[in-house]
Amino acid sequence: SLSLSLSNHTASKDTMLTQDHIREFKASGVVVVENVLTAEEVQQARDALHQWLKPRGLDHDAVLAGSVQLDKSVIRQKGPASALYYARFKLLDVHLKPSVADTYQQLMAATYGSGQEPGFEHPFGPSANALAFIDRVAYRLPDSIQAEGGLGLHLDRNPLDPYLQQAPPKSGLKKWRPIQAQVTLTDHFDAQSGGLKVVRGFHRMYDQYFAENNHDALEAVGTGGEFFRMSSKAHAKLEAKCEFVYAPKGSLVLWDNRLVHATCSQLCGNDTREVVFTGFLPNVAVNQKYAAEQLHALRSNQLPNTAGQNSGKAGDVDWRECDLTPEQKRLLGMA
Repeated sequence: SLSLSLSNHTASKDTMLTQDHIREFKASGVVVVENVLTAEEVQQARDALHQWLKPRGLDHDAVLAGSVQLDKSVIRQKGPASALYYARFKLLDVHLKPSVADTYQQLMAATYGSGQEPGFEHPFGPSANALAFIDRVAYRLPDSIQAEGGLGLHLDRNPLDPYLQQAPPKSGLKKWRPIQAQVTLTDHFDAQSGGLKVVRGFHRMYDQYFAENNHDALEAVGTGGEFFRMSSKAHAKLEAKCEFVYAPKGSLVLWDNRLVHATCSQLCGNDTREVVFTGFLPNVAVNQKYAAEQLHALRSNQLPNTAGQNSGKAGDVDWRECDLTPEQKRLLGMA
């Protein structure tokens, strides 16, 4: 069976996933798998992140202490903090850590792996394992220092044309990412933690909702792109159903790509919010092509196309391919 072949392929002893996790994901569209990183590994990752930011214009400790003038160009997606993709502590030690990659692949096998699981059908065919989707980090200062607000209600897909089949020729689907994921480096204990919030179970209501609330969704058909902002007042009732996702530091948070989500508007307290986005893609044709292009950028030490305004700029590779495990090489499309 597909799940058996996956178990044989990956180091399944490293998965943290249980049957309860799978049931929760199928029901609500989101699940939190705690302790994929130990407390020591979380601290090491945070220390390395702060060290990485320092020569790039952001002294984490000094900024939080209020002893330096804040350079606002380095916050969130607007500057050097958003150019962190390849560094060992982020890519190898967090994203491609076996407990992270294997847990994702086990969840994929139980949902989107076959292409025929009820509620998770798709046209791309079966996939027995995954490829890495190298994404950014989130670094957000507390409101007491820089009140940034949250990212509003949205989908990372075109609601009525999710595979971009009606998009212009060069704007078609570049990758298919049915499950989104992140590893938390800071605690997300309440709605004032600046973290993820979702409309639980929306993946099961998705088709009906957009059949009945499709004015702005219809306008997005044929435009291409994989981001749909739901700021219209027509979605106000849905936004009211958005619930905070509890996730202690060291957790892997996985959510269905059909799930409407946002980030909490408030980040109270005296610490930053820090997250590593740990994307993976089913190993199917469209994603194999994407992974090959991603690997070319990586080997050229150029930031990937997903890096927005930083796309094509010099990357931050600080390791050699011989440092990778065989499974990490496979995840990156090297084998």
